[in-house]
Amino acid sequence: GTPWRCPAVRLTLGRSARESLRVYAESNGIRRRLEEKMSSELLDRFKRSVLVYYAGTCAEKLSNLPLLPVPTQIHFADYLHGGFDKQYPDHLPPSPRFGTPEEFRQFLAAARKLGHLVVPYTNPTWWCDDPKGPTFEKHGEGPLLRLLDGTVSRERYSANTGFTVCHWHAAVQEANRLTVRQFRTEYPVDVLFQDQCGARGWRYDRNPASPTPYAYVEGLLSMIDEDSRRAPLSTESGWDRVVNAESQLCGMTWSLVPTEGGPAWRQFFKQRYDPATWEIFPLAQYLAHDKTAMIHHDLGQFVTNRQTLAWTLGLGFSLSYRVHAPALSGDAVRQWLLWLDRLQKSVCARYVGQALEDFGHERGPGPAPDDDGLLRSTYCNGSLRVAANLGPRPRREAGQELAGYGFLVQTPDLVAANLARADGDPGDEG
Repeated sequence: GTPWRCPAVRLTLGRSARESLRVYAESNGIRRRLEEKMSSELLDRFKRSVLVYYAGTCAEKLSNLPLLPVPTQIHFADYLHGGFDKQYPDHLPPSPRFGTPEEFRQFLAAARKLGHLVVPYTNPTWWCDDPKGPTFEKHGEGPLLRLLDGTVSRERYSANTGFTVCHWHAAVQEANRLTVRQFRTEYPVDVLFQDQCGARGWRYDRNPASPTPYAYVEGLLSMIDEDSRRAPLSTESGWDRVVNAESQLCGMTWSLVPTEGGPAWRQFFKQRYDPATWEIFPLAQYLAHDKTAMIHHDLGQFVTNRQTLAWTLGLGFSLSYRVHAPALSGDAVRQWLLWLDRLQKSVCARYVGQALEDFGHERGPGPAPDDDGLLRSTYCNGSLRVAANLGPRPRREAGQELAGYGFLVQTPDLVAANLARADGDPGDEG
């Protein structure tokens, strides 16, 4: 849940901010484009797929699989051997509550045969206790990060506890390589989600396995660089040094986009800073939009209404949704997902992996608390333009009347829009 972190960028006089960021990325070796990270066939399906957090047992997932639009990025964590944030680094075999190993393999095979992308949740960045998993029991505290005073670094997320690990330690590397290998051979998947790899900050680590006390992040980066050569990776949040490895960044919008059901700690930027004093500048997109796909947080932020949809398209993000597998039989749930799927395939697939060419945020005169203005963005050498209305009232743009929380996407062969109607109806989508 941490925002994009990047060293301060010194803008060169005489260049636009966009050009300066391009020079920064190039000079720092941030240049591995999205199409270099997976096969062309997989990339095509990846771009066209909504990420769906697909909850339920293995049997529920399998029986409702035909109701998902094809392709979908099927994301889930309920298979975890010990439960969520329990017994890491041991992710497999699947929990008996979820299903047997054979049932899990059957579900994975069926999903991939239909053309879906399977994206299981993993977390290689900390080892959990209460109870410890077999690997933790075997190796004890030797693999854990050591603070400057020599003590271990204890972590807590909700009711779950554990410890930060040293990624230079052989046992940590061995455990992670096992997880990657299991998801390539025993339980084959398409994309591997590794939580927190883009969300962790700099730490001191005096574990004897670390080459220096300030090499914690380098150990983490070495791990994801190695893993990215074996499978396409997705992670939470993001910063400039993970861009070459990651195929998808999930997050960076907690304090910006009013998604439903956010955590209690969330505070919006406009609540902390007078909106009249700032505007959105998409640093992450300028640096990385041609190198990764971007979506909201994979566990807690989803596109559930028109307001979030407008924000998502305006920021150049892909679409995501959360559903309990049996709920797919409900018309309202399924129709909304099908609408997101249509937009992902028709609109988002065109700008995923494309450089952000231009961006503007216009608040308009007298900003209102419920109105965040208008976003404009341009991709594909200027041939794809997006306008997103972040307010509840209609707004004029490019000769069209955008509905409240409406949008307008224009390319030479496509117009996708949510427009206001003269009779006062909120708008037409099409």
